[in-house]
Amino acid sequence: MLIQSTNKFDNVGETITYTYTVTNSGNIDISAPITVTDDKFGTVTIQNGGTLSPGSSITGTSTYKITDADINTGSVTNLAYATGSINVLTPVQAIDQIIASIQKLITSGNLSSGVSRPLISQLNAAKSNLNSGQTSKATTQLNIFITEVDTYINSGILSQTNGQLLIDATNAIIQA
Repeated sequence: MLIQSTNKFDNVGETITYTYTVTNSGNIDISAPITVTDDKFGTVTIQNGGTLSPGSSITGTSTYKITDADINTGSVTNLAYATGSINVLTPVQAIDQIIASIQKLITSGNLSSGVSRPLISQLNAAKSNLNSGQTSKATTQLNIFITEVDTYINSGILSQTNGQLLIDATNAIIQA
């Protein structure tokens, strides 16, 4: 990405403020620390704790003082990239997260507890099968869960956005 400034810097010691925006364009949380590594200043911590959820962004800043060499070159060029961690969960832990997401949908009024019971039942059955080493049965339960969520989306019981998040999280377990 190339970002050009319209500001003119022509004195040694003038300060450039860099603003970094880090966006989670994936479908799982990214855990802190979230950092930007910049070839001008090394590592800049953008977020020390918590997580960056899918679709969310955070910003951070750093400053750079113009040098004589920058003035002689006529520009300042830098390279930067962001890093964070992805928590690797066991399939059972990932299912527990999906159940927690369903419970949040109930609490927020986006899903009724009665409608959620079959979904949670399928997930608990998958967990039970995983705990007893029956991976293929667990996969079958997870596929049934996906079908039920898809039915809820198509019938308007669950929004496309919320339903797709549940499906994506479940597919990630199946594909792991």
